[in-house]
Amino acid sequence: MLGVEPPRFHKSRSGYDPREVDAYVDEQQARLRAAQEELYELWHRERGSAPVSAAVEAPTPAEEAPAEALRERSRARRLLGSVLFYGILAALVFGVYLFGMNDPTGPPANVGGFSAMTVLTRSMQDVYPQDALIITRRVDPHTIGVGDDITFLMPNNTTITHRVVGIRQNYQNTGLPGFETMGTMNGSPDAEVVAAANVVGRVIFSSLFLGNTILFIRGNIWLICIFMVLGGALIFVLRKLIFGSELPEEVVPKRRVYA
Repeated sequence: MLGVEPPRFHKSRSGYDPREVDAYVDEQQARLRAAQEELYELWHRERGSAPVSAAVEAPTPAEEAPAEALRERSRARRLLGSVLFYGILAALVFGVYLFGMNDPTGPPANVGGFSAMTVLTRSMQDVYPQDALIITRRVDPHTIGVGDDITFLMPNNTTITHRVVGIRQNYQNTGLPGFETMGTMNGSPDAEVVAAANVVGRVIFSSLFLGNTILFIRGNIWLICIFMVLGGALIFVLRKLIFGSELPEEVVPKRRVYA
């Protein structure tokens, strides 16, 4: 091969002398590097460019760093754009499912012990205005005290959010408390005592703005879907215009640098 005589190694107890083998491999690698240098300079002459001296090596990591950094930033921006878009899309879909698909006359959906619903009446108007969003959390009935606002199920499977004004321990011999409740805008307590089994949860958050937003989505679901599709298409086009082009590949092949 390349006019090189086959190697002749001295034998040792374990085979060929490893030092001779290593020296032979180093010599052949040096020959390959020299041949590569000649081919590289010949390629430049064929293109009409100035010959490159053997001292010129491949671009150093410091020289390649700016281009690689640009590529990484471009990938990061595309990834961030995708995460934001699909995150917003998932949030909208979840919001529509949670607040738009629930039966207003049935028990609220429960996600990890939390339930969300909108206020339908004015019995707690000074605390939770009509149409406000409230979020409840399922808790141990024994931790509910007087003054807490709870959401509970009625016999007709509707929900009411009222304030606890009294507690009856071991209600109906169940070992659990029963709760006397009243709307803050009502003049008297509710007629029925709320059993602990009917408590959906204790109110932990409320927002009239979010409630109105949810009601708007529920009333304009098709309009929201159209805007979501148009917004997704717009984001896709902007991503293509801003981040779609990749950095051009090197026209001159990179020279390998042997270790």
